[in-house]
Amino acid sequence: MKAFTIWNGGLPRGHAARLNASLHVDGDGYRVDADFPIPQAMLDRMTEIATSGRYIDRVVVADGHRFLFESRVCVTDTLLYPTSIAAPV
Repeated sequence: MKAFTIWNGGLPRGHAARLNASLHVDGDGYRVDADFPIPQAMLDRMTEIATSGRYIDRVVVADGHRFLFESRVCVTDTLLYPTSIAAPV
């Protein structure tokens, strides 16, 4: 799991964590899937899940030793993003 803090106006507003990553051989590259939740820490109430979803990435090997993203897709489980998310999902 990898986590990082999302800052908004100097206050930590939540953490993003990537969970359940999986790697699949896909032709000449790899498909990497990772589910993620983004909880939002609130000052006056309990932490809430701001959004969640799945990253679907395609990674290829260039020059025999460098891994490069060929495509990156983020599919969210919600239709709207809270305005307090300051970093791109």
